Amino acid sequence: MWFDPRTVCFEEDPYPLYRRLRDEFPVYRWQDGERSLWILSRYDDVNEALGDWRTFSSVDSMSDRRPAPGARGAADGHQLITSDPPHHDDLRRVVREYFSPKAIQPLEGKIEREVGLRLPGLRSRETIDVAGDFAWPMTLAIISDIIGIPEEDRSDVLSWYQTAEYSEAADRSAQALSSYTDYFDQLGSERLARPRDDLISHLMKAVARADVSRPDALLLCKDLFEGGVDVPANLIANAVLALADHPHQRAYLADGDLARVRVGIEELARFDSPIQSIPRVTSDSIRRRGVVIPRGAIVLLMLGAANRDERRFADPDALDVSRPATRNVAFGAGVHFCIGAPLARLQARVALPELFAAIPDYEVVAPVERPRSEVMRALLNLELAVPAGKARVGVSSR
Repeated sequence: MWFDPRTVCFEEDPYPLYRRLRDEFPVYRWQDGERSLWILSRYDDVNEALGDWRTFSSVDSMSDRRPAPGARGAADGHQLITSDPPHHDDLRRVVREYFSPKAIQPLEGKIEREVGLRLPGLRSRETIDVAGDFAWPMTLAIISDIIGIPEEDRSDVLSWYQTAEYSEAADRSAQALSSYTDYFDQLGSERLARPRDDLISHLMKAVARADVSRPDALLLCKDLFEGGVDVPANLIANAVLALADHPHQRAYLADGDLARVRVGIEELARFDSPIQSIPRVTSDSIRRRGVVIPRGAIVLLMLGAANRDERRFADPDALDVSRPATRNVAFGAGVHFCIGAPLARLQARVALPELFAAIPDYEVVAPVERPRSEVMRALLNLELAVPAGKARVGVSSR
């Protein structure tokens, strides 16, 4: 089959396939045996569906796909990403104070310190892994501080998550998932008995007040960990890869001008979105582009394709970090707009200028290998070669 949603996210260059979808099959039915998906790829269709949760429901939307790690092993709970209002709003309300732009802004200094801790080690090498040694450890530290994951446990939790989400070996994935699920359950019990000033303690207090069930609270905590570590790490790594052949655009970001960087981050998120697709379920039959999608159909909203739609963006396959910002769907839209988007943007806004100022010249060490995922455009590792003498010791863009 010419288009396979199970593999497109980790293709080296999926964007020509997305263009064909938009041009020839804007409403495309994919079927493999008994498994069937309807795929929307144009910006207007994707954006409209994201905003219409009544027609395009999130409930049971993962039932025909590999579920997110947080969904497995917790059948009694409801995920934020697979709930609709009013339950979705109730869950989001419990934690929104931790992830609003106002709450996130004070974290800038902490992010700067985390970046600063890692840059000296990168500058000292001729070959660096900007994903495995920089992006993932940095985002792990920030979201772990928010949630309350002890420093000594963080590498294990990240390893369990990455294995559960990205491993092709079913037995390894299942074992990692079990460890991952048990860990959050145990951490919740500890915080219920001895609360601290962290998010998981806040959730356990909400459980004690009966504002949220314990299974829902633990799934919510895991959702926030997954999005808080995965999305910003891949936003940063994908940006570094995308800018490998654009030294002038790297320099444009490296000067640290806040307005420039804000616009540049939106362009980088649009150009190679860390979240490539989001599933929904139709609550009624609908007609799109002359095609009837039946009630109860799983519909895949292709964010990565929508963000390259020439009907919305001029010259969409060109990367231009000075492009005037036009709203994209890299972080979704509507009631399910990514609650962690402000945090992901802030981490990229701090990390990328510092990285490009410290390492102004680099080459990607081929081949670049992406882990298998039906949703994420991920990079667990991204090896860069830094020419001798090109790393700048002690340089900061601030």
